[in-house]
Formats: sequence, C-alpha cells, structure tokens
Amino acid sequence: MSVVHWVNGARVEGDRFLLPLDAPALLYGAGLFETMRLESGRLLRWTHHSRRLHESARRLSLKSIGPEALRREVATLLAASGVARGRVRLGLYQIDREGRTMRTLSVAAVDSFTSQNGVTVGVAPFTPPSVEIVGMKSANYLPHFHALDNATEHGRFDFLRVNDSGEIIEGYRSNIFLLNPDRGVVTADAESGLLPGVARAALLRQAARAGMSIEIARIGIGEVTEEWGMVLTNSLRGSIEVHRLLKIDDGKAVTLNGSERLAGILHELLAEEASHSSLLIDTAS
Repeated sequence: MSVVHWVNGARVEGDRFLLPLDAPALLYGAGLFETMRLESGRLLRWTHHSRRLHESARRLSLKSIGPEALRREVATLLAASGVARGRVRLGLYQIDREGRTMRTLSVAAVDSFTSQNGVTVGVAPFTPPSVEIVGMKSANYLPHFHALDNATEHGRFDFLRVNDSGEIIEGYRSNIFLLNPDRGVVTADAESGLLPGVARAALLRQAARAGMSIEIARIGIGEVTEEWGMVLTNSLRGSIEVHRLLKIDDGKAVTLNGSERLAGILHELLAEEASHSSLLIDTAS
C-alpha cells in the first residue's frame, strides 16, 4: 500500500523522519492521533475528529495551530495527494518539554471500505492499566497494540474490554452496540471508561434525528445470549457485524443471531449521517 506522509505541512520523501531522542513523544508516547476515512473526496466527520484532537491537546497542554488553520492545511495537502478514497491518519506529537509539537498527516489509497462482517470476538484475558487520559485517542497505545496482537494470534477480530464487574466497555479497535431482544439497541455508558468514538457519536446523533431510541446503559457480558446481536463500530470500517462471541469463562462460542438485523439498522444510520460535518477535498484541482 502506497502511503504519502507530511510533517508540519511539508511532504516527507519515503517513510522516515528524524525525531530527537529525548522527545516526549518517543520516550512516553506523548501525542494524539485521529484515523479518518476519505470517501469520494470527503473526509468523513472531520468536524468531530478535529474537535476531539484539539480538546485533547488542550488537556495535555500540547501546542499546535488552530482548528481553522489545521482544516485548511489538511484540505490542501489531501487535495494535492490526488487520493479520493483512503485511510487518513492525523497526528500531533510532543517534541520538547515546553509542549511544542509536530503535526503528521498520512494518506493511503484504499480500493474499498467494504465492511468485514461475520467476525469473531473474544473477551480480553487481561485488564489494561487505568490511565488519566480516558476519552483521548492517545499515542500511548501499548495496551491496545498488545491486545490486538494477541487477538489476531488467536483468530479474533477484536477483544472486548470488560471491567471488574463483568460489564462490557468497548473493543480495542471499536465501540460496541448490542441488540437486546427485550430492550432494543443498547451501547455502553461513556462513564464506564470507554473512548467515545466518532462513529459511535455519529450513530447516536443520527438515531436522535430519526426518532430512534438507543439506550445507554451498563451491560453485563453474562447477559449476552444467542438471541442478542452485536456490531462493532469505528471511523474507518463503519459497522462490523459480529457472528460469534467467545466468553472467557468457558471458552465456548455464542452465535449471535441478532447481529445481521442490528448491522442493517446501524449501516443505514451511518449512511444517512455520513454527509454531515465532513471536509470536502478538491482532488480534481
């Protein structure tokens, strides 16, 4: 996959860039990033990704250009790339103790974003350390990297994070929506410690516009049976239908019969919401 990189608005030839050995980004993972979907010349849900990045930077005292300047820079660089559909990653990394940062932008062309459905997920066999950066997409990604590597090794698309009370929080690469046969569509409470994903927020907004109820609640992993449905969501893939859930207590697989129905509901909501708050990229110029 061919990837184009920029640092502080300047194109980087190849895929290497020099970073000071004492940069907090290198030593401590001091940085932030957003992964976005570029579709038909639109950077989907840019407004919400940008807002989360700038609010997180403020909380971490990271210095950067303002939202409007960043919007212009991203639009200009992506237009110059000529890529109309691709995976975009925007980063903000601390390079010194004064909070100065470098901005990184990468785009990789993607042929299709067809959702990967019928995936298997498991419950993570470990609990990540608690941190004080809940709600940020931090560059301190080691627990996620370890979990996803472990999940892939065991043939799982993702691991579910479950707290000490047995409540589902999120996946390591996704938020989670469930279809409860009695209560309807449910998603975990943000107060549980999840990262409130942009796709999750988009679904909640569009559901409200459509007059559809999505319950925000605490969900015990033990409650989930074969009558339920489960769909994972993230900004890049949209909605991913879960076919099987492997519970950690007995290792048996639960086939989730309601997932296809739930995936249809969420896919329609995401499709209707996609044009809102996106950044138009003029790839023809």
